[in-house]
Amino acid sequence: MPCHWLVKGTKEYCTRPTKNQYCGKHAFTLREGSTPPKPCKNCGNGTNSALQICIPCGQYRQCKSQAEQQNAQQPAQQSAPQSSAQVVVQEGALPKRKHHRTYKPKYGVFEYNEPPAGDIEFTECRTERRLNINGEVLPEDIYQNVEKRSREEEKLVDVSDIMSCWQAVVPSMRNPSYNFNKEIAEDDYGKTPYMVQMIEASHEKITEVIQTEFERKGSQLKARITAYCAYEQRKIVQGEISVTYTDKYHDRETQVLLAEHSINEFLDRSAGVMIDADIEAYLNNGSGWKLLQIEMIYIEFYKYERALGGSWKETPKGLSNKKVTINPNNRATEDNLCLGYTLGLHFLHYENDGIVKNPQNLSKIRPYISRINLEGIPMPTPICPRVFEKIEKQNPEISVNV
Repeated sequence: MPCHWLVKGTKEYCTRPTKNQYCGKHAFTLREGSTPPKPCKNCGNGTNSALQICIPCGQYRQCKSQAEQQNAQQPAQQSAPQSSAQVVVQEGALPKRKHHRTYKPKYGVFEYNEPPAGDIEFTECRTERRLNINGEVLPEDIYQNVEKRSREEEKLVDVSDIMSCWQAVVPSMRNPSYNFNKEIAEDDYGKTPYMVQMIEASHEKITEVIQTEFERKGSQLKARITAYCAYEQRKIVQGEISVTYTDKYHDRETQVLLAEHSINEFLDRSAGVMIDADIEAYLNNGSGWKLLQIEMIYIEFYKYERALGGSWKETPKGLSNKKVTINPNNRATEDNLCLGYTLGLHFLHYENDGIVKNPQNLSKIRPYISRINLEGIPMPTPICPRVFEKIEKQNPEISVNV
């Protein structure tokens, strides 16, 4: 097996074969009192720094700190063009989106590019994605018989709907929590799907990222998890073995998180059902496919317009014909009391044994609005669990379900 000594300044490990953890040279170095390099917390290159930060990353942090101090010393009042430029600088300070490959093409062969073996670490990156002229993802990551495709059709585009993006390289199989992430054929993936295990191993770190976004944006987020995977296909073409290596994103529709307590449900839906099913379907799209491994995980957060009450809309005909809804019409008053009318209907029906003629008329509902404690409740009312919890606390006889 290869030596476990991480080469300083690179992400590569010593290639000398050994029966033990370290080869003879590095075993002697350890006996002399030296400490093996550890992966830099920022870039993953080997370093002997006690802080686990390599020299280039340390210099970058120092420069960034100096720039932040200079920005803090600038006058608070700036003209609009200056403010706009400052936002561009902040966006540019984020690192680019990575596309780590464990098997890198180099000089006509594939070089093993093992990721760090430490815990998974998410960092915020720019909101961008590589597309070709046909809208296909990552043409630079598709290789046919170890010959790289032309990059002429590539273009780098900003995904305007993505508000923020976080990325993490999946740790090496040397990390016991991720030792499941290895080559697997299409017939076996359905038996042991990887994303369920991936989310379980990374649950704490992913939760921290989502909590950070809740702190930034408040309640209600729109998000999705994306897996970046490496594949291999082998088939016989004119009597010769043809090998295709393909890297692919697997992501599904975005989902809304109403509050922090919905994080676990979001992770279960994203991993357990959607992405694993997508990976399995891709493996079964033709014969000879093999998943080499899941290379990276992204968490993307999108623009989300919170739903507000206040504007009356006619009930759709299909629902109206079922005679199971009441839609108080406050179009003429425009008083933003939709929630008050809705809750008032509860008491109107309760006190009249459910027999009320034209219950949608506001004149029938208004006398009962005073029965509801709506102190501190915004009108129009956002669809927010915290607001509904406050309503239920102030009105123990009412239960709000959305």
